[in-house]
Amino acid sequence: MLKLAPIVTRSLAFCLEDHLLMLQHGPIEPEDADWNRYVDAFRRELTDIQAVLVSTEGPGPNTAQRKRLMDIAKDSPMRIPTVVLTPSRTARGIVTALSWLGTAITAYAPDMLGTALTHLGVADARHRGVADRLADLRRRLARN
Repeated sequence: MLKLAPIVTRSLAFCLEDHLLMLQHGPIEPEDADWNRYVDAFRRELTDIQAVLVSTEGPGPNTAQRKRLMDIAKDSPMRIPTVVLTPSRTARGIVTALSWLGTAITAYAPDMLGTALTHLGVADARHRGVADRLADLRRRLARN
């Protein structure tokens, strides 16, 4: 069930469906206004988010943007598991380093979506629907 309808900005798109927050980054670094909109939604919906799935083909958030999100997450009584799908080995390495700091984050190549969803605890029966929703976010972002 879609709790937060897709929100599409110039540099990212996101939605919340069945306790899974999905974020699609565009080919450019997230603009501050776009990132703030995502962070505000994250904060507002925090109690309903059980996992986060991020897909990116370009650069992710900058250091200051990541800090804004981490400040909210660290104040949460629960650790929200997060997966980043990226073709960049460098980005996957950065995510691995972040996980060493105690963050519940893991990265996979985009062709490992099924494994990523299983890691997040998403039931197999939902995998196709999540893949379709992620593709929808990607299409909406490309049109924007």
